[in-house]
Amino acid sequence: MNASFLNLLNSTRLSRRRVIVGIAVATAGTALVACASNGAAAPSTPQTSSQTSNNSTTGSDTSGGASVVVTMNDQYRYVPDTITIAKGTTVEWKNTSASPHTVTDDPSKAQNSADAVLPAGAEPWDSGLIDPGKSFKRTFTVAGDYTYFCIPHESMGMVGKIKVT
Repeated sequence: MNASFLNLLNSTRLSRRRVIVGIAVATAGTALVACASNGAAAPSTPQTSSQTSNNSTTGSDTSGGASVVVTMNDQYRYVPDTITIAKGTTVEWKNTSASPHTVTDDPSKAQNSADAVLPAGAEPWDSGLIDPGKSFKRTFTVAGDYTYFCIPHESMGMVGKIKVT
């Protein structure tokens, strides 16, 4: 083969390689923007800048009672998604994912009313956005069935349940 043909062939390969790399970079960028926009909706009442609190229907957790940990993951799930606890137990939600999440049980903020269920006498609550690596705590002092959700990911099925006995 002559040298000019080999040079042309090599420059064509380089151009194809640049096109393929460009497409891969553009696709990855689009995916990142789509993921970021899923978590963009912020609740209207953020909890605290540290994203950790001790909320209950009667004030801060001073009971020294039992606690349960629920994680929030990159599959847009609470794990475990259903728990049974005794009255006075503190639940801590830890965000182990790369996205911010909320822990919300406020019917006025739910897209689907079935995702926000409170027993009689319990007050609505909202953690605000919980950044990756942060957590939120709440002590449950009213017995009954609770259904809560993540505001940005409710439509993706990020819903949990708590039975307080």
